[in-house]
Amino acid sequence: MKSGSGTTESQSPWYVQTPEQEVYGPIRWDELRAWAEEGRIAPDYRLSQDQVSWQDAVSVEGLEMDWIADMGGDQQLGPFPLAAFRDFLHLGIIQPDSPLTNRVTGSSGVLSSLLAPEGIPAEGQDPEIVRLQSERIEALEAELGESRAALSQTRSELDDLRRQIKASSADAASKAEASRLAMEEKVQQVSRLQQALD
Repeated sequence: MKSGSGTTESQSPWYVQTPEQEVYGPIRWDELRAWAEEGRIAPDYRLSQDQVSWQDAVSVEGLEMDWIADMGGDQQLGPFPLAAFRDFLHLGIIQPDSPLTNRVTGSSGVLSSLLAPEGIPAEGQDPEIVRLQSERIEALEAELGESRAALSQTRSELDDLRRQIKASSADAASKAEASRLAMEEKVQQVSRLQQALD
């Protein structure tokens, strides 16, 4: 890895110094990068591998602390790694439409366009992973469409069944009424015959 002051050994431990002269470490290089991507390494922090020679955190190239957010007016946030703005977004510190500028390359864009889904830097996505994710999304959308069609068919069949039950109930009620009337007619006939015999 290279820094602004020369070459550094990534295997060597790192120390972090705050403006209040508090020192944290030793930590590994991958841990240091993780801290930076989580926004835990502020631009005014300094880093060292021997606690003797210190350098500004933003000068260490491997940390990629290059992105600055325009907060409106004269206020800016950064520079930080692009991934750090994911946490800032979740915390409400920055808005999706906040403009960001890379102080090294000069490239710029709004946060929502620079961050892919789940807050992963779009520029760091593996094309194969993107392809697989797209295929998975298409498959899920197809399954969703099939499920919706099946649900619609089931609802239609349920409505038909309800109509059949209703019709059967009405028919049964009609037959029951006819049987009742026939029974009453029989009772009346018996009554008339009985009266005739008397």
